[in-house]
Amino acid sequence: LPVPDIEKQRKIVKAYKTITDRIDLKQKINDNLEATTYAKFQEMFQQNKALLFSGTTIDGYSIEPLSFLADFKYGKMASPEILCDKGYPIYSGYRVVGYCNRYMFKEPQLVVLARGVSGTGEVRISPPYCHLTNLSIAVLLKDRTYMNYLLYYLENDNLISLDSGSAQSQITINDLSAHKIMLPSYDEVVAFDNIAKKLLKIIDTNNQEIERLEELKTVLLTTISSC
Repeated sequence: LPVPDIEKQRKIVKAYKTITDRIDLKQKINDNLEATTYAKFQEMFQQNKALLFSGTTIDGYSIEPLSFLADFKYGKMASPEILCDKGYPIYSGYRVVGYCNRYMFKEPQLVVLARGVSGTGEVRISPPYCHLTNLSIAVLLKDRTYMNYLLYYLENDNLISLDSGSAQSQITINDLSAHKIMLPSYDEVVAFDNIAKKLLKIIDTNNQEIERLEELKTVLLTTISSC
């Protein structure tokens, strides 16, 4: 292993700690913003959900199948001929697993993890210009104003109960499309979407900075190894 002189070691450690502390701070801010967004969702909708599903009538609210708001599409494994080192992200729902030279969806999509060892039933928003693998189902909203509402609603709606797999976990489009959801008034959905967009924009900006800091950390370590 390369061993720089002690003064250089101290400078490297100081620079590394500055970077990692900044990453930790940004991640804590993001965690707090996520908690704030979810708390606002709970405040606006959770009590009405409990009442509505107990049979109480609430003005402007209804219970509808998820297909009322969306169409659905299974992801597909990227064929070898479209794979490349850099390009459009291949997104499994769990993470980016590679890159290819063509995309399936131009805009970010709400996706439900439909297969896998763990995570089935979890809900994500895909990157833009991505290829979605067969581990997930894309929820193609007819009105994208509902995206943030459904993200928090479905994340907390126990979609794992739709798992119909035997040898492996699996959620099908038929089961997902028939899943009953609470539908608030459109004005309330818009109000929540406006709040969520502002907070999620800050989270996205922080995530971009975290990526840059991780790259800087890699450069620092590469510099050490070349000493």
